[in-house]
Amino acid sequence: KWLRSRYGENVAVTQFDDKKFPDHLAKQLQDGGCLLLENCTEDIDPMIDPVLDKIIVRAGRMQNIIINDKPHDFDDDFKLAMTTRLPNPLFTPELFAKALVIDMTVTMQGLEQQLLGQVIGKEKRELEEERAKLIEEVNENEKRLKEFEDRLLAQLAASKGNLIDDDELIATLADAKKASAEIKEKLAVAQETRKRITSASEEYRPVALRGSILYFLIVDMSQVSHMYQTSLPQFLRLFDEAITHSEPAQLTTKRISNIIAMMTRVVFEHITRGLFTAHRLLFVLTMACKTKLHARDATKLPHESFQTLLKGGAALSINETRVKPFPWIPDRAWLNIVALSEGAPKSFKLLPDYISRSERLWRDWYDAESPEITPVPEIEEKMEPFDRLLIVRSLREDRAMLAALSYVSIVLGKEYAEPLQLDFESVIETTTGLTPIIFLLSQGSDPSSLIEASAKRRKKQIIPQGGISMGQGQEQAAMDATLASFSGCGEWALLQNCHLGLKFLADLETVLVKTDPDTIGAEARVLITSEPHPRFPIGLLQMSIKLTNEPPPGIKTGIKRSYGWFNQEMLDSYRRPEWKAMLFAQCFIHSNVVERKKFGPIGFCIPYEFNQGDWQASVQFLQNHMATIGDDAKKGAQVSWITVRYMISEIQYGGRITDNKDRIMFNNL
Repeated sequence: KWLRSRYGENVAVTQFDDKKFPDHLAKQLQDGGCLLLENCTEDIDPMIDPVLDKIIVRAGRMQNIIINDKPHDFDDDFKLAMTTRLPNPLFTPELFAKALVIDMTVTMQGLEQQLLGQVIGKEKRELEEERAKLIEEVNENEKRLKEFEDRLLAQLAASKGNLIDDDELIATLADAKKASAEIKEKLAVAQETRKRITSASEEYRPVALRGSILYFLIVDMSQVSHMYQTSLPQFLRLFDEAITHSEPAQLTTKRISNIIAMMTRVVFEHITRGLFTAHRLLFVLTMACKTKLHARDATKLPHESFQTLLKGGAALSINETRVKPFPWIPDRAWLNIVALSEGAPKSFKLLPDYISRSERLWRDWYDAESPEITPVPEIEEKMEPFDRLLIVRSLREDRAMLAALSYVSIVLGKEYAEPLQLDFESVIETTTGLTPIIFLLSQGSDPSSLIEASAKRRKKQIIPQGGISMGQGQEQAAMDATLASFSGCGEWALLQNCHLGLKFLADLETVLVKTDPDTIGAEARVLITSEPHPRFPIGLLQMSIKLTNEPPPGIKTGIKRSYGWFNQEMLDSYRRPEWKAMLFAQCFIHSNVVERKKFGPIGFCIPYEFNQGDWQASVQFLQNHMATIGDDAKKGAQVSWITVRYMISEIQYGGRITDNKDRIMFNNL
């Protein structure tokens, strides 16, 4: 934005993979304009090496630069700028020597100030307008003062003879003195006004602080997976949405509390629905810890305690620390205890001594089935919520995840510790055709049936029928489907397995950026499925909504998710009492088999890819069977339980089972 505003029409924006890049380069070299190369990777196109090396050939008054063995006119006013979305690009040392590299990444303090201005602009617009006007006046006064100083210095340098005899200089001095007094008086008034505005704005500082914490937490998640990319403009839209939809309140403190709660929830839902199940606890636990690390009250979490949670006793050696008192304590657990006593001395300084003198109490706690909810011997009364997480992580690492969920429930709320159900309908409502929806694929997850069911409910057509599976030679067909979605009556373009067409994704990003929103249908959507890939275009990830469709952990959440695929019409489609019972049994069976897969050979002797398709086929059979026997329980035929059990256990699910023991176990289910 700064480059475009500075150079105006003289700036040309392009990319290395743009077909017109050489033409833009030649034109800007000749006209002396600014060439802006966006989305650069770590590998810079060698075409611009002569420009970076400034290999300019002079022939009389003409200047030429040779690119690809072809001379081009060169103007001294030519400027070259390159931008990258990579958070920490590893450019070559030669590039650093040839070009000026500037880190434009926003800092936490800078973003906090920016968010403070945004929330003040929403909540107290008059203050923000007054502040902007004040900044403009201060800059103008400082500019006038600088002009007087420059004018006076210029006249002093040009003056000859006795300075007292220079009437013009004396007049300038008088004007400068008078103007300087006026300007200093205005600056003093402006300083007082600034203090008043700052004092009034500081009330909303907690909102800006929470927003800054959440943004950098989201940015850090990209280190877990390349697919977890989120741009600052996308986050600012979430921030604005939270302010708009938070509950109004008369008291400022209550209003601030409402905004913070809404913003935290909006960001949690937006990010969590795009995380794999294995990473969701990491995200919410880090959110809870970061919130307390930056707290500005008595609940502030010491940085040393947080480091102890992360590292434990990994840096210690069992041979160089205090001898463990009892053989039942594992070496690793004892090292964690020693590190805990040193890293969190407020609560655990004497922990090794407590354990040494009270073996029975600590052995009982150590052997407890649920130590995360069992009172801790001797120090229970003075422990804080984070202390419980530390002690469980140190002695019983197998229960650390449950202790982490308990800590999240205390700090953020119980709803943050529960699995989030994907609401695909709301995602469709809040997106447009220029905001692609990316499903991140994992083993056993297939969002095709979810997309098709949603399209059927909304009476939308998926083009082409069943979508396009990317592969060699499918790029043009996928682009045609996308453009047809834009130009049609709200069709959905479904592009599957796009990790096999990375070059197409770069072209798709360019099309989405250049397409005018007014030229596409309001109901058009672009849906993409892809496995995680380190070379997936960052720009496309940052402009998209990312979703995962993994089975949730636990039988209860699995059943709730299965019921989410029903609508009320299906539940009430038959009056027979067996109907809802069979639906519940089907949801229970599906959740059970999905959950058993996580236990490896204990769950099934051979791993099977049970998915939503098996559940849908079974439900369809149940519907057909009920339609066959009729809705009247007295006059119609009875439910053939033998047929139902055989079709579900031997055909729908059993068709995948190859091990006899697995088949026996499934039949018993």
